[in-house]
Amino acid sequence: MSQKAKIISVKHSGAPIYRGEHQGTDSFITSPDKIMNWLCDGYRTRFNQHRSQRKKYDKNKNLVPIGDNVIDITDKQARIDYSYLSAMPAMILQAPEKKENTEWFSAVKRRKTLRDKGVKNPGKMPRFKSRKKEDQYFTCWYNNGANAKYHKTGKNTGVIIITGKNPKGKKRTPKDKSKWKIIIRIKTYKDIQPYTSITVNWSKKNIVFTNLPQSCKENATQSNHAVGIDRGGVIPLATSDNDTLIPDKKIIEKYESKKKYYQKEMGKARSRASKIDKTLGNKNHEHMYKVMRGYNYQENKKKANKYSRKIAAYKYAWLQEITTLLVRKYGVIILEDLKVKNMTRKGGKRKKGMNRSFLTASPSMIADLLEYKVLLNGKRLVYVPAYYTSQRCNECGYTSKDNRESQSIFHCQDCSYKENADINAAKNILELYEYILEGTDLSAYDENHMNDGGEIIRPTIPRGMREEFFKPSIKADLDDIIDPVKVISNTSSN
Repeated sequence: MSQKAKIISVKHSGAPIYRGEHQGTDSFITSPDKIMNWLCDGYRTRFNQHRSQRKKYDKNKNLVPIGDNVIDITDKQARIDYSYLSAMPAMILQAPEKKENTEWFSAVKRRKTLRDKGVKNPGKMPRFKSRKKEDQYFTCWYNNGANAKYHKTGKNTGVIIITGKNPKGKKRTPKDKSKWKIIIRIKTYKDIQPYTSITVNWSKKNIVFTNLPQSCKENATQSNHAVGIDRGGVIPLATSDNDTLIPDKKIIEKYESKKKYYQKEMGKARSRASKIDKTLGNKNHEHMYKVMRGYNYQENKKKANKYSRKIAAYKYAWLQEITTLLVRKYGVIILEDLKVKNMTRKGGKRKKGMNRSFLTASPSMIADLLEYKVLLNGKRLVYVPAYYTSQRCNECGYTSKDNRESQSIFHCQDCSYKENADINAAKNILELYEYILEGTDLSAYDENHMNDGGEIIRPTIPRGMREEFFKPSIKADLDDIIDPVKVISNTSSN
């Protein structure tokens, strides 16, 4: 995910910045333009140093380095060997390595794909960055606030602060301090979401905020622990460990109330304009639009849309945080294999409200976020069939729609077991996973049920196992009780 902002101005604060030795004397800069060019040059230099280690085939089919001078040194050593890098912020010096690696192997993959398709000329491998031929830019890691900090200053404005420090003994005057700041004032187009790095394009005067997938540090105590998760409407996530995960209602209600207020004002403007239009015999629609503008229809529409985006942005950030925590905590995550499209079919006013609530919880997005994160971190995601997990008692296995006392309460009619309905469903999901795959080596499971990474599994439940796991409330054919079509329509009650 990325967001773009426009650079308005750049300001320097603090100590004059040490730019290295120039003609045998120490050079210092305070000009914002020179500072930005220096940061771009330093980033490009370190990028090309990493690129110089790459190899290519020569005429004799031997692998040789791209660069004539191969430079394989650490950031610390680069500061020592190249004086103009000595005051460069650490978060800028560290960024080129990952950028260069990603660019190189993306090109390798692209060329291989094109060759497999029979393309004779799949394109050249990337070479060094040129100051003359390419834009001046640099990337700076945010690293949990270590640098490139963003501060909102107005409705559509903010500042990015990049900090640095001159090396010891490098001051223009004895009174000068060593620390310095670069304050980049920007114009934003929408609220800035959480980011992992910024890329400053000095040639085009813009900044791109980027949120890259981060590795989830494994919890050693629970790395192999499995958890069942039920995705619902009122409660987006419930786990088999008796946890219910819900976003902050106060924040959402705050934005919702403001959105509804502006939507109400839009309705008033539309109603007034419609009445005037009717008096004119519905012939002068242009006049109607003028009346709507007079009642600030468009202004209210923009404000309503603004708070809709705020709600969506908050929910997305919350889902990112929660899914990261789940992947960090558990080694195996089990979900129901829901068909969201079939679950949200039309079915009256009550069904309409349930559909809205269910889709607002974003069950598909939850699954998508978990999928790429488990693959990134070497964990497992398992989808189990959605067979009456919301109607089955986790204590005795008795399965009946009457067990659902309400949307939130599960009350078994056989053994009187009471539990939160979503938590009961999550426990059933975990138990179903253990039941299907008991004693099964997941790594050797049927490849037809795996993706390319071999980490996302969709097992099936054999007919005989269904009858044993789900104790039906009435005597009937099992296919009548566990009908996939009925299951899909009933899973909305999860």
